[in-house]
Amino acid sequence: GNSLEAKQLMISSKTEIPHSYIETELIVNPIESFLKHYIESKNYMTILPIVIKAVGESLIKHEYFNSYRANSEIRIYKDINIGIVIDLGDKLAVPIVKNVTGKSIDQILRDILEMRKGLLQNKIDYHNLVSGTFTISALDHTDVIRFYPIIHPGQAAVLGFPKSSHKLDINEEGEIIKNKVTNLGLSFDHSYLNASMAMNFLNTVVIEIENIISDKS
Repeated sequence: GNSLEAKQLMISSKTEIPHSYIETELIVNPIESFLKHYIESKNYMTILPIVIKAVGESLIKHEYFNSYRANSEIRIYKDINIGIVIDLGDKLAVPIVKNVTGKSIDQILRDILEMRKGLLQNKIDYHNLVSGTFTISALDHTDVIRFYPIIHPGQAAVLGFPKSSHKLDINEEGEIIKNKVTNLGLSFDHSYLNASMAMNFLNTVVIEIENIISDKS
């Protein structure tokens, strides 16, 4: 909540980290079908914990996106702790979901809800706001369908998760179908990561999402 410190961090990020950006399209229809079934048969769920879990699993396979540059060295984090940018109306906060790969989507959802409640009551534990190794900026609850997030200092990349929109496609039978899609965007440190690596990472995120909704169905 310290706007002066946030300003200094953003200036540091933009002046010290050479940003590059790439995105891929995620079809949301099967995720929404999974969520409907999951809520009816098990428990409340949203798309965000699924994305967080998928990103965590992808960081295991693409560890350089779970790292940071320290002068001429690239240091890879042992833990996978994902920060989630939360809009609190008059300010932003970035609580950290710790040990993402060791948690289920239900546990991740509970963490998010508990931290959001703590932020609103100004009672969140300080340890839930530090030690992030990767960040997701989620604007899926807004009207924003594309944006370019800023990399947090001490990290290699940030995933932008905007609102879904409808798109007309043609299937294999030549029929026009309407899909719901979202543009997953990745800002990354171009001093040691490149577009090919970033695209491979995003493709893995999409595959991991498919794995989660398939395994949990």
